[in-house]
Amino acid sequence: MSRPRVDIAVPALALRRAEAAAACGVSLETFDQHIRPHIRAVEVGTVVTYPVAELQRFLAENARPRRAA
Repeated sequence: MSRPRVDIAVPALALRRAEAAAACGVSLETFDQHIRPHIRAVEVGTVVTYPVAELQRFLAENARPRRAA
């Protein structure tokens, strides 16, 4: 007897290239030139993914300081 299927939302731990670029709000070209060289990737077979934690780290380290109002 099989177990009943439970549908739950699973947060993404890693994103493919187009998803990672979209998550950062940039084009694929900008992602390839300015972000991808600075983050670690995970390769599983022929699939390359970019951990969300790596994207968050990159964004935090490259954020501009707030300007005084």
